[in-house]
Amino acid sequence: MHDLRSRQIRDYFNGTLNEPCSSFSVVSSLDGLLFYRVNEDVVAPSSTLPLGETRKLQDSWFVKVEPNESLLHSVLAVLDVEFDPSGDAGEPKEKDLANANVHGFVHVTRVDPQKRRIEFLAPMPGRLPRGVLVCGNFVWMDIYKHSG
Repeated sequence: MHDLRSRQIRDYFNGTLNEPCSSFSVVSSLDGLLFYRVNEDVVAPSSTLPLGETRKLQDSWFVKVEPNESLLHSVLAVLDVEFDPSGDAGEPKEKDLANANVHGFVHVTRVDPQKRRIEFLAPMPGRLPRGVLVCGNFVWMDIYKHSG
């Protein structure tokens, strides 16, 4: 499963041997971006627990994270969520994050919290369409390169 997932991610950014494509390096300011991680503590609903057991974990599906080196090599989903970077409208609600469409994925190749910059590998050039990104619990390093 690990090899299959890695190959699928590699194909997403680099194409296949029959249909190669180029990915693009995108440098962005951390200002105006929100980062969330899928909460690993969320489990089945309380109604599925054995009788007499109570849920001891958080009910939140997403945890906001400050961008730092821990995001390095993460694959982030770029969500289609309305968000006002100036903060006037507030942060997106959890239900909006959970129900959002995904524009695509980016791969974090560099994070510089001091300079407030992040670098992504993206399948398309240009700026990100929205400022809300979500990462899961795995990292990916492209150790295989297509020859040819």
